Amino acid sequence: MSAKIHSFDSHNQQQNNQYRELIDNIHNCLNEQLSDLLANMFNGADDVLFHLAENAESNEQQTQYFDTMRMLRTERKTIGKNFADALKNYLKPISLKEKETSENNLADDELTLVDQDTMEEMVAIASMHSKAMNLFGEAVNHLEARLEVLSMKTASIFDKQAIIPKHICESFQQALDPIELHPNNKIILYKLFDQEVSSRLAKMYQMLNKLLIDADILPQISLGKISRQKQSTPLQAQPETDLQLQLDTPAHSQTTPGSYTQGNGKHSGATQPVGYSTGSVSQQTSAASTDNNDNITHGNGGHPQYSAYNGTPEENVTGAYHLQNNTQQTANNTPQQQIHNVIHQFMHGEIGASNTSTNSFKQFTPSGVQQGQYYDKKEVVKTLSNLQFNYASSNNPALTSAEFKRAIMKDMGNRNGGAVTKQVNQIDERTIDFIEMLFEAITEDNSISDLITNLLLRLQIPVIKAAMLDEKFFEDGEHPARYTLNLIAHIGKGINSDQDSLYIQLDSIIKQLLDEYDVDISSFEKTIDKLNLLIQQEDAQQIENEIQAQKEVLQNHARQVVLTELQHHSKNKVLPKPVQPLILKHWSTLLFHHYIKTGKDSNEWHDTVSLLKLIIKSLQPIQSEDEWASVNKHHQSLTDTIRETLYDTKQNRDEIDSAIQALHETYETMLESSGFKPDEIILDITEDSDEEADFSNIVYLTPEDNAPSPVDIEAEQAEEKLSKLPDDIRPGVWFEIYTGEESAVRRLKLSVIIIEEARLIFVDRIGVKKMEKDADEFAAELESGKSTMIADHSVFDNALGNVINSLFTSA
Repeated sequence: MSAKIHSFDSHNQQQNNQYRELIDNIHNCLNEQLSDLLANMFNGADDVLFHLAENAESNEQQTQYFDTMRMLRTERKTIGKNFADALKNYLKPISLKEKETSENNLADDELTLVDQDTMEEMVAIASMHSKAMNLFGEAVNHLEARLEVLSMKTASIFDKQAIIPKHICESFQQALDPIELHPNNKIILYKLFDQEVSSRLAKMYQMLNKLLIDADILPQISLGKISRQKQSTPLQAQPETDLQLQLDTPAHSQTTPGSYTQGNGKHSGATQPVGYSTGSVSQQTSAASTDNNDNITHGNGGHPQYSAYNGTPEENVTGAYHLQNNTQQTANNTPQQQIHNVIHQFMHGEIGASNTSTNSFKQFTPSGVQQGQYYDKKEVVKTLSNLQFNYASSNNPALTSAEFKRAIMKDMGNRNGGAVTKQVNQIDERTIDFIEMLFEAITEDNSISDLITNLLLRLQIPVIKAAMLDEKFFEDGEHPARYTLNLIAHIGKGINSDQDSLYIQLDSIIKQLLDEYDVDISSFEKTIDKLNLLIQQEDAQQIENEIQAQKEVLQNHARQVVLTELQHHSKNKVLPKPVQPLILKHWSTLLFHHYIKTGKDSNEWHDTVSLLKLIIKSLQPIQSEDEWASVNKHHQSLTDTIRETLYDTKQNRDEIDSAIQALHETYETMLESSGFKPDEIILDITEDSDEEADFSNIVYLTPEDNAPSPVDIEAEQAEEKLSKLPDDIRPGVWFEIYTGEESAVRRLKLSVIIIEEARLIFVDRIGVKKMEKDADEFAAELESGKSTMIADHSVFDNALGNVINSLFTSA
């Protein structure tokens, strides 16, 4: 299947010739990646749906799964084509988009609210978008910045927000709209799309960023690398050729799909937390990072389970420090070579860190020990294992440098007849010192809670052993020991108490590692598998709870908006009792649905509110002959319009008919009891045409009817409040939140931002709503430091960057 997505105006071809190949490559990359992802979803859907059907709790649910399976077999090509057609509306060049109406504006970031049948569908879309931004929001933000720069150079590129996850998810939603599906079947498809497409877009965004970097578009923003990820579902079949989306690129495209591949990580037994920044975030950057601000990026709350970002050591570390020229470095050295040089110089005693608390083993070595006699590495590792097992169950396993080295020498002596006869060689000693410096940097990382820091400190000895046994440890960004530290810090960012069940499970996993790990690195790999399984279990609970919390928040907000609107327009007005069900039930329900589907800036909302004002005004006591004439002339058309409008909803028609009849009788009663006689009034007897009723000329509307409602006023005030928040505040980001002078801060995740109320909703690690904050109040807390953003970077790489920076500072 194929869909024409993009074409160039001939008069722009010469102007944009310089960037033609780049734009071709971008479209080819989109074609290749989205086609493969969607095909993978379809190819594996049968297995997933059949498995779900086998485990269904009821026959009805089982039938729904089988219906979905049959539908996909016959409609997959149609869905694919619809998807491409929907996406092409976003991919139109800026030069064409500027000619279209504001209805096609891509920058609509207002909160979309949903309810009843539509609620499940719309929340699923919002959840997919939020989840995707958590996973690889950093890469998306980088891409937006680069596309914005590119748009300044050529109008032939699409809008910077055209391919954000939200619009890709909405394109899939639009692809399903023409197909008759039960709402439950749609939700099933959204889950498949989330699992196999939306959550796997990281590679595409990384590749698109790489294309722009190669074209010298904002190359100073650091870019991560794609790593191979473990597949947790059976959706692994190769894409069929007939399912290629072929989001057509310009006719002059000559780039082959193969030009978009990137190298994968080598370690297949673990998953790197996604969303890690290439250095410290602003709250944790060291003093020297001010020399290299362009390379500092922010973590985005990514999730290890969907490993999409895995920066190499040199990419992850160089964002946190700025290497200075020295005699062993040249301008042509790669970051990896620079890191190697720094560590090499430290290991050989050429540089040191004056601000560390390391103590030489010589302090604990008897003066009579012959120089040049060193313990074998195996002996040192054996001693470390003894210490590891001894301290495995200790409540305070983190020793000072002096205590640690004294304990090593004591154990060496005990295993040699009580006498220390040799020294620990410099490389082994410096390796221990370097790991101690790393863990010291971890304790200073404000993004990690004290609870999780204590867990990480218990792994100090195993990490020392891993570093001593693997000479490439500091350069291997995928080493299992480093993965383990990163995963523990990531999964523990929402833990607030040592009584938390997740904390207890993490504690148990670390105890098992301390009991099992000797020299075989597979112990770390097993730990990684346990952590990933724990993450999956936590996700299942968290996602369900958070969706439910978002539903309740969004529904309550919509109800409040409608209630405020009704109160505003009925204030000091008379509502005859017979018509109250029409306004307070049926019309408020209509307002509710219009608001949650299209928002308050839509034509549907404005038309419905205008009719509401007209209904209420027309039901007020008649005070003049003109009012009598207007009601007499228009009440039937108004009644018919109200009936037809309500018929388009899913409300009970019998109840609607009853409410309409009450309205009609109320109008008749008002006309008869008004005191104005028909024969005393000159009526307009012009015959009504078949055209749609127009009530704009009703004479009894007054200027105050067009005054802004409290909802509009509050929205303007909310916009000012939200402008005070930092730009990187978005759903999915974690915070340490101020809860009062007498209470401890809480670690919670921002789940929803109610735009029109400037209200922020926070949930805990299992997705349960725990707190609301006014945007103005929260901005002040962030500025004062009472509340802080929690960075979701690689704990190891951030510490490594800070240690190397410290070495240069002291040198």
